[in-house]
Parts: sequence; structure tokens; C-alpha cells
Amino acid sequence: MPIKSIKIQYYKSFKDCKALLKDVNIIIGENGSGKSNFIEAIDYFYQNLTETHLSDTVFDANNRYSNCIRIGVSYDLSHLQAIAKNKRKLSEEGKNVPYLSFFEKILRIAESGKNSIVTVEMEQIRKKGIRWNYNYEDRAFLKGLFPLYKLDCHNIDIYDWQSIWNVLGAAANVSDSEKGRILQEIKKISIESSTEIGQRMSAIQNIFENAGITSKGTSKDFIVSLMRILNQGNKFTKSGRELSYYSTGTNSLQYIQLYLRAIFYLSKSKIKEPFILLDEPEINLHHIYIDQLCAEVAKAQNFVTFIIATHSPRMVKNFIRLEKAEKIYSLKMIRNYSSIQHLTFFNGDRRATIASSDELANAYFSKAMLLVEGATELELLSNRMLREIFPNMKYVDVFTVASDKTAKDQLSPAKTHEKTPYIAVIDMDKVIQYNRKERHFFIPATSWMNSEIPHEKERFSFKGKKDTSVPEMRNQRARIVAMTNRCQFHISGDLYMCNDPNYYDYVRAIKEYLLQYNVFPCRTTVEGIIINRKSIGYIEKYICEKLRKNSYSDNDRKLHELLKSMSVVEQDNFLRLTFHGKSDLLQGEKNANFSDEMKSMRETIRKEVCQKKTTWLSEYLDFYFKEVASELGYSNQYDRNHLMSRISSDEQFRLSIKEKFEKDYPELVELLHLSETLVCDII
Repeated sequence: MPIKSIKIQYYKSFKDCKALLKDVNIIIGENGSGKSNFIEAIDYFYQNLTETHLSDTVFDANNRYSNCIRIGVSYDLSHLQAIAKNKRKLSEEGKNVPYLSFFEKILRIAESGKNSIVTVEMEQIRKKGIRWNYNYEDRAFLKGLFPLYKLDCHNIDIYDWQSIWNVLGAAANVSDSEKGRILQEIKKISIESSTEIGQRMSAIQNIFENAGITSKGTSKDFIVSLMRILNQGNKFTKSGRELSYYSTGTNSLQYIQLYLRAIFYLSKSKIKEPFILLDEPEINLHHIYIDQLCAEVAKAQNFVTFIIATHSPRMVKNFIRLEKAEKIYSLKMIRNYSSIQHLTFFNGDRRATIASSDELANAYFSKAMLLVEGATELELLSNRMLREIFPNMKYVDVFTVASDKTAKDQLSPAKTHEKTPYIAVIDMDKVIQYNRKERHFFIPATSWMNSEIPHEKERFSFKGKKDTSVPEMRNQRARIVAMTNRCQFHISGDLYMCNDPNYYDYVRAIKEYLLQYNVFPCRTTVEGIIINRKSIGYIEKYICEKLRKNSYSDNDRKLHELLKSMSVVEQDNFLRLTFHGKSDLLQGEKNANFSDEMKSMRETIRKEVCQKKTTWLSEYLDFYFKEVASELGYSNQYDRNHLMSRISSDEQFRLSIKEKFEKDYPELVELLHLSETLVCDII
């Protein structure tokens, strides 16, 4: 890779940033995270390599006393050095080597670095200019070897292709002697007196000569002019139509493709290793065009370095699948500074590469994440009403990956080393299971405590990461294991219920331990979060309302009588099992012994209220919030949209709803509060 690394210090939103580069480097992050500043810093470095383009706006934006910026670019000259050494060898053998001094200069500069890596550093002090660690001549030489091409896709004129002409001109650049020879041939043709064009060109030439004016340009200017003659003008057409005929997306794609191909040709035809910056190239591009653009980048040969800043999950997914995303960097704004983090994933897992999806790629752009097991959790934690009541939840994205190891590994910051704060939400049976014959719990080999938690390192940890009051984590784990092996909890009834305080201590110990690893285990399942002993009254009202709407029988009365005959613990477990959840001891309905009356009512509720595991949940929450609004003295005629509008506009109403909700759903509220704390440093 031509460019080995970039280091930026005290430039705008960057305090200290270093990025090690490969051939294709992807920069992701939300708006305002610093992506544009990163690209601008590199461009600013190049602008000042051989010219002076100073700006007072480049200093640390958060510290008005900061008077210095530093930018360093490390160039890998190993490939060019190998070419130069070969040229020197040929020269020593007595062979004629054109431009030998050019190759000797490559060798000299390469040897000034370490292992052929040359780091050029600039330091700008406010009101005192720039200091460099290499002289002007060497900087200019390196700039020629590693030319920068920046394409800001926000501002390109897709009908003015001057920049493409410039690249092509540089690629076809010729020596002065060759230029002179070609020019003489052109003059012979163009000023031949026997031709119409010759007579007119001679007259024009006389006008310039009589005025004492001559034109002058570089070899590149000459080649560009020649190409325009050969192409019969300065305008481009496609299939006989002007470019304005085609869509913006079509022209954008054509522009970028031609631009890249011109640079690729330059790298092949000249001893140059281009450095390309693309800032949001996906702008104006349809999904299919994004795919084509990614394929174009993938065609690049070695010795071309790309830095691509993007908001497009599809572009990220494409580069991952093409195995061209050698480096993906995530930028986040933390405490007003841009923080950069290299994402690491896959570890050679081809299946993970193929499995990469738009949804998973979206996660790399999140402020904070909840990784959940299935659709029910997604439905609950994405609920719009909840996000109005707990407004910081709007910064938290929910992804259904916790039960899919491949997807989870792609997203889990613990695996990718990404700095996105997250919580994985799992059912308790992913941690412990109950042996009905032995009448005690056990920790299976597949438990998260064994398969997902790096507990081997706990002997080096002395305090909890998040709460210094938490005992030493190794001792926490030992206590949980001891309770699992020794404790037998009191079981009540045929539904595998438990009202033993020791059992709740056991579950709490597991939760406290796993939370240190960003894992939130539900006491049972997500159904148990919604259906609990404090919310049973609302659950019953909801079921009865549905039964009255969907049938002409007295099923609502039968349900009321059935629940009245049960204890609160029984009610809780029966309703949980009915709604496809699990009992206190993590048993499903297959292991429960229902009475005939229970079985009949369970089937009725399943048929009339919750045929599917999901969908009922959102409907229930709408019902719940209407009931609570009514209890608070507001009209129960409010529909969902009216309620949301009232909550967003009336802070006192929102707080009243929230207070009631916190009493009825303590476990869910615990999760929501933990989720909101994830974004404290970001918002």
C-alpha cells in the first residue's frame, strides 16, 4: 500500500488520531462525527506540501488556547525502491537507463526512512506558519510519486469534466523533446498555405506575433489540448446525446468511473502510486449504481490507496462481500472530539462475509445498540410510545442478532473492537437451565457464561468495570457456580413456579455479573418482562376487551373467574405460558401440567388474542397507555397518535405516564434506563 498511515493531532475536531491504512479504507460515522474533517486534514496537508494555503480555522475547535496542529503521512516506498534498485543494477552493467537521476532520488529518499517507510510531518503554529521535517525538493518529489486525487461528491459538477481531462493529461504526459517534435508536425499541417485552415491559422498566428504575445503551458496542458482536438471538442456525449439528457445518478456514476479509470491508467503508465479520497460517492446513486461503483473500486490494482468516507450501509456491505474492505474505521463524536476506531471482524470466516446484510451494515452507523434475540424483543424495544416516554431511546438502535452467532460476531463491539456502546438482551435460559428430575439448576456448556464471556481473564480483574461496589468478578462467578450446584429452591404447583426469595437472589447475582459484560439477561423471557405480577390487572383487562370484541360468548367472564381462583404467582405463570413465554423455572408449556379449565382458556386466548408470538405486544402497549391516561384523568378516547402527540408536547403528562410505567414494569424500565445511559457521552 503506497500510504502506510495518517496521523492527525489538534486539527478541528481531532485531538489525536492515527489510522493504519490498506489499499481500500472505509470511514464511517454519523453526520458531525468528523469524517469530512479527516479527509480535509489530508487534503490540507497536500495543499501545503509545495504551496502555502494556510487557514486559521484548522485549529482545535474545542480549545481556543490550542495553537498548534500536526499532520503526518507515512509513505511506503518499498515497491518504488525495488524498481529503482533494478534500474541502478542495469546502469552498473553498462546499460543505458533513461531518467537514472530520478531513480537515484527514489533510493536516497527511501533510505532516509525506516524500512522504506518515509514519514513527512507538518506542524503549523498559529500565526507562525508551517514547519516540515523534509525540505521542499523532497516534498515535491514525494507529491509527484504519490499524487492526491480528492473527489468531494457533494460539490462535483457532473457536466464539467475538466478534472478528468487533467488526470488523463498527467497520464499521457510526454517529454519536452517529444512535445516539440509533435508540435512541429502539427504546425506543418495547420499552417500549410495551400489549405483553408492553414491560411486562417497563419493569419491568427500573425496577430499574436505582431502583438508580441506568445502562449505557454505545461506538457500536461499540451496533451489535454491535443486530446480535445482528437475528440473534436471539450464536451462529452453518450450515445449521441448530451449528458444533461441522462439522470443525475447515471452521470454521477459515469463521472466517478471515468475519473477512477483515468487514475488507474495513470498508475500503470507512470511511476506513480495515487492516493484517492472519495467523500460520500454514494450521493445521487441508486443501490444498483452503488454496487457498480464498489465493483469499479475493487478493480484497482495494487499501489493505489483509497480512503472512502460514506454514509451508505450498502456500500459497506459491498466492500465486505468483495473482500476489499481491508480497513473499516468508525468515527464517533465523544465529549466533543472525534474518536476513531478500527473495526476488526470475520477472522477469515467466509460465511460471515457472505452473510453481511444491509441491516448489519446499518449497525456500524449506530450511536448505541441493543442486540436482541428475536422479533418480539425488536417489537417491544422499538415501540414508538416507549421512545416518546424515554426520549434518549431514540439514539439506540435495536438489532435481532443475539441468537445468531455469525451476525452477533459481526456486530458485537466486543468482537469488532468498535466503540459503539451496546447491551445484548437474552433470555435467562441462555444462561441457566432447570433439571426437572434432579430438581436443581445447572449451567450448560452452551451457556453465555461459558461461550460468550471471557471469564478466563477474570483472575486479572479486581473490581467491576462499571461499579466499584461490585465484588471481584471472579468471586461473583464462583458464588453463582456454588449456588447453581448446591441450592435447591422451593417449587410451587404444576406450572414450575417459584416464590423463593433465595431464587431471586440467585437470578439477581447472575444479572449483576453479566451486566459487567454488557449482557442483560431477562428474569425469564421477554414475555415475562411484559407479563409480571404488577401488570396482571392490565393484562387481564386487555384480554377481556379482545374476547368481547372477537366473540359472543362469556369467555371474558370465564377468564376473570379462573384468574380469581388462582394466586398471584399462578396468574403470572399461567398468563406467561399462554403468551408463549416460560415459567419462573424456565419451563415451557410442554412441561407444565395445566388443568382442563386452564387448557381451554389458554386455547381461547391463543385463538382470539395472540395467535402469533408477536403483534399482540404493540396492541397491548397501546391499550395499556390508554388505560393509564384515563386513570390520570385524560380521555380514554385518545388514539395512539393523539397520545404520542400529547406526550411529546406536555412534559408533565409524559412524566406522569413514565412514573406509572416504572411502577408496573420494573425489569423493562431497568433495561430502558441502562440503554439510555449508553448514549450519555454522545448526546
